[in-house]
Amino acid sequence: MPRASREQLELWDRQLVWHPFTQMAEYEPLILERGDGCTLIDIDGNRYIDGTSSLWCNVHGHRHPRLDAALRQQLDRVAHVTALGCSNPTTIRLARRLVDLAPPGLQHVFFSDDGATAVEVALKMAAILASATSRGRRRPGTSPSAKPTATARSAAAASAASPGFTPCSSRSCSPPDRAPSRSYRPPPGVPKGGS
Repeated sequence: MPRASREQLELWDRQLVWHPFTQMAEYEPLILERGDGCTLIDIDGNRYIDGTSSLWCNVHGHRHPRLDAALRQQLDRVAHVTALGCSNPTTIRLARRLVDLAPPGLQHVFFSDDGATAVEVALKMAAILASATSRGRRRPGTSPSAKPTATARSAAAASAASPGFTPCSSRSCSPPDRAPSRSYRPPPGVPKGGS
């Protein structure tokens, strides 16, 4: 594809890309093409402090030599291996190191590469924790002598290691009575409520 002009990039960005957490009806493109340390550089060479870097797990800055070298070394072997019934030595070694560093009782590692799987495992851990901490109450179909599993004990230990953690109750997790006053508006040209 030939190099696009600034105007073409801005047009395509408005027409083709839906940006997360962004009111697309009011969106003005800010096109960042490089990073250096704690700054991002746009296509005009303007520098910006990357104030949201930790939101996207980039806490060590852009183009950190040690991280870049580790990425290149991994890319020489394989860029990605799914965790869906598979594994790889790098994942296994990192899991071993994390378990060794974790407080006693935290014996399992769940890796997430996106928000959807992070939410999925958080919900599963909350359910396991609720099950493990429901002393005196048991779920229908379970034996009165059933003991919590190692995963449930790990979830309980995780909550103990997280001050201020409160398991979800039906009251605290109920949906709001009404939608937020400012709801999402789709980009221009996209009908409300679907395709």
